[in-house]
Amino acid sequence: MTGLTDLKDFDIDTENEKRINIDPTLEDGNYAVFGSIISKKSHSKSDEFFVTFELYDFSGFSAIINKVSETNINIKECYILWIIIGKPSSLSVFSPKNRDCQVDYFSITLQPSRLEYRIVTPFSLSQGNTVFFNSHLSNFESNNGIKLVNWSYNSIKIEIIKPIINVNESNKVYSALSIISNSHDYKIDILCISSNYKNFKIDNEKEDEVPIDLIGYNLTKENFVKENIEKTLKELCVDFDVCIIKIDATNFTTTIKDKIRPEEDKQNLKADQDDLNKYFGQIVGVDDKDKEEMISKINKISIMKSTMEKLLDKQMVNEYNQKKYQSKIDEIFQAHQIMFSDYKKTDKKPRKDGIVTKWVSVKNEDEEYAFKSISEENKISVQNQVIILRELHNWQNIIKFYGLTNYENKWYLVTEWAEHGNLREFYTNNKNSFDPKLKLRISLDIARGLNFLRTVE
Repeated sequence: MTGLTDLKDFDIDTENEKRINIDPTLEDGNYAVFGSIISKKSHSKSDEFFVTFELYDFSGFSAIINKVSETNINIKECYILWIIIGKPSSLSVFSPKNRDCQVDYFSITLQPSRLEYRIVTPFSLSQGNTVFFNSHLSNFESNNGIKLVNWSYNSIKIEIIKPIINVNESNKVYSALSIISNSHDYKIDILCISSNYKNFKIDNEKEDEVPIDLIGYNLTKENFVKENIEKTLKELCVDFDVCIIKIDATNFTTTIKDKIRPEEDKQNLKADQDDLNKYFGQIVGVDDKDKEEMISKINKISIMKSTMEKLLDKQMVNEYNQKKYQSKIDEIFQAHQIMFSDYKKTDKKPRKDGIVTKWVSVKNEDEEYAFKSISEENKISVQNQVIILRELHNWQNIIKFYGLTNYENKWYLVTEWAEHGNLREFYTNNKNSFDPKLKLRISLDIARGLNFLRTVE
């Protein structure tokens, strides 16, 4: 759902909260809001103000407005452009004009000890994508804004924007959340929309549509940066330590510190990179950009795998630890669950003794998927594997893993549909189509694949 809210009656010198009501009301308060301040005169995003959102409920939410710098621009001559992201089936409200908009979303909790952070995304980024931010800061402080510094294929660097303090600050009315909370941490919501979507259609106004980058930041060639893997590893170690400290301040912190050694990890990473560079240098027909992206992705997966293994080790202690550290895995890696209602079953004969069935997208029946039944006891294990397998989503010749979904207490692993099955099944059913030249080419591809897996293991 999208909307415009006029600020003609807003006085930023005496208040910083603008309540925005939704009509019709929602049936759930579990959603996220993103937006920006737009000048009516220039029809552009204002750099002098920023807005964050909090206090979500069924009837609406609060917009918290702050100044970045002293300005002659009158806030009354601006409006808030906002977008609500949530599960339509839970909220029971659909955006009539933006139903086809597909998004990636996750959130992360940080400690406000730095002004810049590099954040690894649980999905791949590409030029033309648009990213959105919203922060929730507390403990008597005004909310901070967030600005995109640069991006790479699997990470973004952000800058924390501090609001200026006005002379009338003592008289300003602050939102309830910033007063009642005692936490020094703040949560950042991050949204990404693909390059296929350029404009938002406004639901609560007659205006047809507005450019999507009026709210978010467009990922361009100019703000792209080639990732320094060693630097990223150091930053991830710091961020991981912050997450771990919050889990258990007694015995777990010491254990992890014994295991995480940034300098040793850096040496191992350098050796892995040398192996990768040597391997990719022998590949013919892959350009430098693809090689760099592949190496960057592999190193990200290696770090994710190492981090997850450390948390899984702690799960083995007892049943309490199993639930606690699984929750932490879900928080760090943002497990992706798919909406069952977005798919419908086909008449295709099931495979694997009925375990695998063919489904298609409700919106586009040309999009074909495999639903594999999994047991309740294996659900968590499969979910943890899919978190990493989804990182290979955009790589050619690898089956795509989309996530898990459930219906009536039954769980399914959703993957790309392979019309001809796996290689063994295809070869068995089409032996006569395999001439010696094709067999040699496939054998070479298999050998390269095995060598690749050995290298990146």
